[in-house]
Amino acid sequence: MAYLLIPFATLSIAAGAGALALVELLVRLSRISPSAVRSWLLVVVLLPWSLFQAALNLSRGISLRDFTAAE
Repeated sequence: MAYLLIPFATLSIAAGAGALALVELLVRLSRISPSAVRSWLLVVVLLPWSLFQAALNLSRGISLRDFTAAE
């Protein structure tokens, strides 16, 4: 999995730039402080999304039944 570190780092930079652009847009549109927009974005959007994704992934269950020892 180490060969995926560079693509994931690139993806995280792009995601961070997109999040920064979204915060800048929300600050310009709402005329409130940037820290309030970041807090709102974190609590309202990102936190519930991550909890939903974790519940979705774990709802299928974790099983190693299909794997052999060689894998």
